[in-house]
Amino acid sequence: MLTLPPICLPPPSPSPYPYPPFSCLAYTPYSILYTLLPMSSRRLLIAYFVLVLIAMTWVSWYACTAPSISSLPEYAGKGLNVIGGYVTVCSEPWGLATMFDAYFGFLAFWLYVAWREQTVASRLGWFVALMLLGNFAIAAYALICLFKAKGETDLGKVFFTRKVA
Repeated sequence: MLTLPPICLPPPSPSPYPYPPFSCLAYTPYSILYTLLPMSSRRLLIAYFVLVLIAMTWVSWYACTAPSISSLPEYAGKGLNVIGGYVTVCSEPWGLATMFDAYFGFLAFWLYVAWREQTVASRLGWFVALMLLGNFAIAAYALICLFKAKGETDLGKVFFTRKVA
């Protein structure tokens, strides 16, 4: 018989939702989730996603008001806008790598949203929001989930339960 090391105790029983492989690491006294984010710490998550919204608003405002690449002589008179800025960023190797990283992350989050949402309209709406707004949309989605499940203390039920039609 296989015995598990003490760091990999089985998840709590009875389980209201299925646990993926190795999820037992999240439910042991040695795990970060167990010590820092017990399932009742909704306020920490709300504070985090509000902080994301504030930080993204600030950095977006800063990017719009600070001197930018368009102030360089080689870009003078080109009147760069959002699309022009995107093309300029993607013309640099690290800019292109950053865009790939960001949009693959947005797409991965959308796959979670598509699993959770039940209607095609909702899935499409969140896809457009994620592709246009990125982390603004991610933070908004998480906050909507948290506020809709106001009395729920089990964050697993808040985030890992599919919506019903």
